[in-house]
Amino acid sequence: NSAPPNLTGWNIHTTGWTRSLVDCTTAPQGKAIRASLATTLAAGGIYNSANIPDTWEHGEQYTISCYMRASNDAVIGLTHDAFIDTRGSNKNVTTEWQHFTTTGIYNQDASYKACTFYIKSSQPAGFWFEVHSLKVEKGNKATDWSPAPEDTINSITSLETRVNTAEQKITEDAIISTVSSTYVKKTDFDNMTIG
Repeated sequence: NSAPPNLTGWNIHTTGWTRSLVDCTTAPQGKAIRASLATTLAAGGIYNSANIPDTWEHGEQYTISCYMRASNDAVIGLTHDAFIDTRGSNKNVTTEWQHFTTTGIYNQDASYKACTFYIKSSQPAGFWFEVHSLKVEKGNKATDWSPAPEDTINSITSLETRVNTAEQKITEDAIISTVSSTYVKKTDFDNMTIG
């Protein structure tokens, strides 16, 4: 599942395209991937080559879902190279965010294993399209986006590291030192001479 928080796993499909991370208020993590066209081209796009989990079963049905929009109306192919029957799953993408799905049968022997977003028609220089909340799941029904289990584990690991670092900095001497350099002790205050 890719919200995406960064560009990891996202690549350009054809020379002349670039990819970038852009702010997006409708995306779960506030970001979307933008594929931009530098020159007028007839075809190309981006793909996400995230690893396929070991739990995927050959011959089983899986569904890709995501949100897309474009700078102008365009037909964008939403496919998965390891699925049978998703090639030609063309989506009519507009300038408004829309939810799209494609379903196919997983082929473990496929040479390429990536979710592909591909334009086959000519588009002008400056054309772009954006994708967020990419999700691939078993079955023929798309569910709402949720973080991938490995993303949740990475977040927990990151928090554990921060807590451990903070705990290492919290010692009795460090607290007393900080407090005594900022505040006056009651006995010192009582013994102060004014004037």
